[in-house]
Amino acid sequence: MENNLLNIDDWDNYIYKKKQDLINEIKKNNILDNSNSTLIFNDILKDVIKINIFNISYIAFMLLKFLETTFIPSYLILNVINVYSNGKMYDIIVKKKIEISKLNEYNKKNNKELIKIDSYKYLNSLKIIINIIIDFVVKTEVYLNINCLLMVHFIDKINNKHNKYNNNNNNDYNDYNLNNSINKPKLFNLFTRTHKQITTHIKSSTLILIFLKFIKKIDNDKFTNDILINYINDNKYYMNNSYKTYMNNKKDNNKKTNEYLDIFMIEITKYLEDTIYINTPNVYSICSNYIINNIELMFNNFENIYSILETYLLTSVTINKEKENKLFNLKTVIKNLCNLEFDNVKKLFKII
Repeated sequence: MENNLLNIDDWDNYIYKKKQDLINEIKKNNILDNSNSTLIFNDILKDVIKINIFNISYIAFMLLKFLETTFIPSYLILNVINVYSNGKMYDIIVKKKIEISKLNEYNKKNNKELIKIDSYKYLNSLKIIINIIIDFVVKTEVYLNINCLLMVHFIDKINNKHNKYNNNNNNDYNDYNLNNSINKPKLFNLFTRTHKQITTHIKSSTLILIFLKFIKKIDNDKFTNDILINYINDNKYYMNNSYKTYMNNKKDNNKKTNEYLDIFMIEITKYLEDTIYINTPNVYSICSNYIINNIELMFNNFENIYSILETYLLTSVTINKEKENKLFNLKTVIKNLCNLEFDNVKKLFKII
């Protein structure tokens, strides 16, 4: 029997490769456009995806570790992240079925309980759901990193504009310094070098347009929804109610995402129009609050996707009351992990 287990190095390598694939796919297929500015932007983004702040991928790793062996076979997870080939995975499945068949023959003779094993169809659907979780993790972390880079661009653009104006207005300049310069969250410094690279080669008006197009493309989850609908159609009895709940929560989160963007644009516009900097929020506060609000929604979305996985695991033929209780407790653990990580991220973006 196979004893290899999921480890953090294999997981991190796979997630990073998937992030590279996402950037390369956009570049290869000219999803944005094939202008020189976009090509430069895509190349520089390879540095952005190396920045690990939000740890949603780590929470997903811990989720799979909690489920490994008891609910999800290790070989299935290792196959998803390309550690095991399809051939190796199916060899293990066949060997396991043969071993269980022999054991059940013995159990029959001795009037013992027979061991149940999940079907190929169940395991293949489980692979789909794990891939959906990974797809969400990859897109979310890239999406949030690009949003941070966009915030740095707004901050830099505002600072440059006000510094030019205030060089000839010392009192206003002092007010501006008091309101902004000492209050920059250090986390934004992680994106300064990459931002300088981008602005050296791409003019600001073009850059903002590329940012928004890129964010929109990454946030497009048609793949996830289509895959979910396909496998739910095969398991309607179990999954319909769960999917309805998932979609209702998703719609609510999407609505909030748009509301947060509207609030951000209104506050940034007010800030740009205010040359006195009194009764205006700190520019870093505006950007930090926008990022923090989006991060909270992403963690909510992660818990929402987990609910689909949980419901599907409950359809397993091997499920029993003890396993049901473990799944119930795991939901609490995952929620606590998300809350803890969200608190950590809020501290990183805290105005100091």
